[in-house]
Amino acid sequence: APTGSDDDNASIKILCTLFPQYDWIRSITKGVDGVDVSLIISNGTDPHSYQPTAADIMNISKCDTLVYVGGDSDTWVKKAIERSKNKEMKLIALTELEGIRLHDISSSSHSHEGHSHEGHSHEGHSHSALDEHLYLSLENAITSVKAITEWLCEKDEENAERYNQNASEYILKLTALGNSFKSDV
Repeated sequence: APTGSDDDNASIKILCTLFPQYDWIRSITKGVDGVDVSLIISNGTDPHSYQPTAADIMNISKCDTLVYVGGDSDTWVKKAIERSKNKEMKLIALTELEGIRLHDISSSSHSHEGHSHEGHSHEGHSHSALDEHLYLSLENAITSVKAITEWLCEKDEENAERYNQNASEYILKLTALGNSFKSDV
């Protein structure tokens, strides 16, 4: 079947649970027709107590990709995925991406200069002790942008060059932002 912007099936529908992911994907897909990026939880809404609406479940059942944080903070997402019965959907849980590092916040009595929780043993350690606000780390943002771009390039090879170019420009902006913070300290 031929693919093109006038073909409804060529449209890639991406749903994001939080604004940072939405912003990353909007930047990666800038200038590409046929990519629909939507945000589930609007800015200003507390994501920790969010309850999906019937419309959210409907949108999840129709999307090609769902980008969410993952981990303990997103239990509602897992339930919504089950209810949507969308077996074709690509799930991108940011906490499960290779290279994502979550800070251990299980105990304030010791600080972690390193970013990873690997190699540390904590008795009774649970994932709820990890800070899942991963988008607050520039390194995690860059890792996420690269992984999402890679998936988009596989899904839509025709626009791969544009996705890669947009992602590179965005990563340069993130890096510059990180450097400006470091020079202020």
